[in-house]
Amino acid sequence: MAIALLSFPIALLMSMLLVPILMHFAPNLRLVDRPDGLRKMHMHIMPKSGGLAVGLAVLISILYFFDQFTALIPLLLGSLVILFSGLMDDIFDLNFKWKFFFQMIASFIFLFGTPEIYEKLYFSHSFFSGFATKIVLFTFLMGVSNAINLSDGLDGLAAGITLLSLSIIALFASEAELVAVLIMAMALMGALMGFLRYNTHPAQVFMGDTGSQFIGFTTAALAIYLSQNTASAISPALPLLILGLPILDTLMVMAVRIHAGKSPFSADKNHLHHRLIKFGFRHSHAVLILYCVQMLLMVAAYQLRYQHELIILFFYLVFSTVFLTVLFFTKLENFNFKEKLITQHLNIIKISWLSALTGVFNSSFKVMTFLYACIFMMLNLYCIKFGSVVDYLPLYLLILCFTLMRVFKNNQLLTTRLVAYSSVILLIYNFSVINSSPIIENISNVSFIALAAFFILSIRTMKNNLFRFNNHDVIILCVFFMGSLMSLPASGDAKIEVMLFRFALIIYVVEYLILNSKKSALFIKLSSFYSLFLLSLLAR
Repeated sequence: MAIALLSFPIALLMSMLLVPILMHFAPNLRLVDRPDGLRKMHMHIMPKSGGLAVGLAVLISILYFFDQFTALIPLLLGSLVILFSGLMDDIFDLNFKWKFFFQMIASFIFLFGTPEIYEKLYFSHSFFSGFATKIVLFTFLMGVSNAINLSDGLDGLAAGITLLSLSIIALFASEAELVAVLIMAMALMGALMGFLRYNTHPAQVFMGDTGSQFIGFTTAALAIYLSQNTASAISPALPLLILGLPILDTLMVMAVRIHAGKSPFSADKNHLHHRLIKFGFRHSHAVLILYCVQMLLMVAAYQLRYQHELIILFFYLVFSTVFLTVLFFTKLENFNFKEKLITQHLNIIKISWLSALTGVFNSSFKVMTFLYACIFMMLNLYCIKFGSVVDYLPLYLLILCFTLMRVFKNNQLLTTRLVAYSSVILLIYNFSVINSSPIIENISNVSFIALAAFFILSIRTMKNNLFRFNNHDVIILCVFFMGSLMSLPASGDAKIEVMLFRFALIIYVVEYLILNSKKSALFIKLSSFYSLFLLSLLAR
């Protein structure tokens, strides 16, 4: 089942490639978002083609694993309907009635095309008939699709919250060995992580209704399939926690509008993120706070996953009551957060006495990176036998990288990242799933720890701003932490937590070296092409 994890890097690479391409063509496709001076927070015309890039990245990655995805074909068809309707809405600004119409069609396709989700009745009580179960699930699908859409008000907010929800869905899917759910969840996570690179504040692109409705519907459908399937032991009420924050936001906003005598579907600035901005929190900090709230719900979902439905419902009601009480009845604006916040980003703290050794650490780090690359490549060549590499994926990526290098001659940064990420992903994955001797494991671990130590010392003593810690990095660390909890019994001796942390560190090292100097970027590109070439020779 470990091969299902490859849908994540494939979607990540495709998303990072498609987002800038579609950003360029967004005006031609009429996929731009103009500020209205009222509800929208941005001040300039922005491309909103990111959702289309996310959808295409997910579809491309799924096609590679389509033979293992047959159980969720109804979900895929429903997601395609949502993707199409969202695209039409972004281009032609459809009436909300058309949105509901297409959402209803997509929901019917999924619910009536997937009979196994009715094997566990919702809330497990006899007075819930099969028809009532369909109504509950239908309402949940429609509600979450619109809740994610409405929460897309700050840079990275909707995508980040959904990414956190998908991480725990993937965790539960791995425990239940639901391969199709794991593939879809990992693919959508990879696409969103690639998109967040361009959507984290200050955003360069929006996802539009195309993306927000697509990720909302797909995540809700995955949560339903996972919790209602008898192969999974988790509580059928757990989706309420997994997607609890956007649900709470939507219900709260609608209640405020109705209380004010307005339509519950009217636009205003009463969302959770709007209230945090009013309290004086900066844009990025408001998003980070809501990330933390979502993480609390993820921790609760993990701890309560086997509890009775009424316990989960009670916890959610208590959590919502406390959270809304703090927002509505505590005079947070009196704390003047604008003056008390120290920095906009969590920058790496520099230590004065280490600054004098900046050149020493930077030079040592580059040497250490070169040695680690050599050691890791030799270990791979020694351990990986002919035919052990996953199909012809390295060859496909090698051809794609060569092609893009010719097409994007003026964007060497994009092609360098693409080939570097491709080689890193494949090398770490292949090395993690092979059976190696204790000596080789020790050599690999020692070199990895040494690289990590030199990297930390290097970034703490640097005098520039090449490496900045922002909300995108918070999301990456949270997702990798959730991934470290995964259980993959069918993957042999693969250590998923070691694989993920190696991947995270080496990606950061690659980023640092690419931005450090042109010589470092050239070294990364050449070594990555060489790695893909060798892996292509080993492909089965």
